[in-house]
Amino acid sequence: MTEYELSQYRAIQREIEDLSLRIKKFENMGTPMVSDRVKGSSRHFPYIEKYYYVSGVDTEACNKRKKLILELQRKRNDKVEELLRMENEIHDYIYTIPDSEVRQIFVFRYIDGMSQEEIGEKLHMDRSGVSKRITKYLGVTKARSR
Repeated sequence: MTEYELSQYRAIQREIEDLSLRIKKFENMGTPMVSDRVKGSSRHFPYIEKYYYVSGVDTEACNKRKKLILELQRKRNDKVEELLRMENEIHDYIYTIPDSEVRQIFVFRYIDGMSQEEIGEKLHMDRSGVSKRITKYLGVTKARSR
């Protein structure tokens, strides 16, 4: 597994959150209304021409919004499936790392999203040590997979 693949975990989570917010935004919008002026006449003789103001629900806009919401929900569901698949792959990869310290570094970095400085403070090492451990382990596993 590459560092790029590991870093996609957090990016997909952000994308799912964004899609969820967009869906809520469209769902919380008020009903689209339209109004117009029409010409008519009085009911009784003499039939005098009058203008009436009418308003109602814009069904075309409602239908477009419903389609957009359904499409966003479909995309969100696809992303959730993708995230769950990736999450399982990443968890399997990380939790099978035999070295405990390297495994902790990978959990903190790719699952928790911590910076290398934060990881270094937590594990009592400098940032470059964290970076070297990540690079070394990814290089070793890359060489094994060839």
